[in-house]
Amino acid sequence: MRINCLGCGHMIDLGADYNSFTGQVRCNVCRALNCIKSENGRLKSVKLTSAGEPCG
Repeated sequence: MRINCLGCGHMIDLGADYNSFTGQVRCNVCRALNCIKSENGRLKSVKLTSAGEPCG
């Protein structure tokens, strides 16, 4: 699975480990935290978040 960072637009390749995942993913270019939710390999939502903010 791939997402575009909402901070800078960089393509982030998440791999199969994130096919069913809820949590933060840090962009390795701009260091922004992207809060993602995915189920069965499909992205449900992406939003920018701050460190310590829950991804619920």
